[in-house]
Amino acid sequence: MEIEWEQVKKWTLWNYEDLIKRISKVFEYPFVQEYYNHTMKEAEVHATGLLTFGECKHREFLETITASLRTLSSAGVRNYIDLIESIQTREQCEGFLTKTKIPFRELIRFLNYIFRWVLPFTAPMKEFLNKENEEHMSYATKLREFGIKNNIDLLEQGRKCAGRRQISTQTRISESFLLELVNMTDISRIPYIRGKTVKIFCNAGYDTLQKIADTDEESLVTDLKEYLQTVGVKFSKSFIEPDGAIAQASVLPPLVNQ
Repeated sequence: MEIEWEQVKKWTLWNYEDLIKRISKVFEYPFVQEYYNHTMKEAEVHATGLLTFGECKHREFLETITASLRTLSSAGVRNYIDLIESIQTREQCEGFLTKTKIPFRELIRFLNYIFRWVLPFTAPMKEFLNKENEEHMSYATKLREFGIKNNIDLLEQGRKCAGRRQISTQTRISESFLLELVNMTDISRIPYIRGKTVKIFCNAGYDTLQKIADTDEESLVTDLKEYLQTVGVKFSKSFIEPDGAIAQASVLPPLVNQ
């Protein structure tokens, strides 16, 4: 069995240890453990939900992921955390591959899928604030002092009303504005959508994840085009994939208590 450790960075942008560390760090958040630690069967339902939507230009990729899920299930893998804990080191990974007969590249592709397509991706809070607004920048400082440095921190602490109330009491940021921020970070759970794109969705009228899930592609494209025209930007599906955004929003677990 050929194990190309030196190729991992080429395939994923990180070496093996860094990739495992990044995935493990996201799973340290209690809400991620609760809502994202899919069993292989749950993970297959998630991937299939994306496959059945629209044109799905990623169909071939998702079909390989679905096949990998079945292989991992047959090998006795219970859930995502179980998998990650089984392959923390190169030595553990080699033992896992020997036992399961799973090709190394297939495993790395699957880990990259978990990190980029399943788990929420970390983005600093400043991405969701108006950098030209001094008050907003002061909010970033106050949130950081409260222990909220990024979008996942805010979702962990502010997705429920009681949490936002506590943050507001400590930071003097209004609960209504905190809810806006929480909804923005909730939208950022859609893969490959970060602060700048989140703001575009919100300005086009889609300021919650549920509104994106509930719309259709034609309506979303129309509304995005209309907003982007007001700021002199041409809409492009290479920049924003509307069908993919709706599909992801539809399969993501609901988190925010409005």
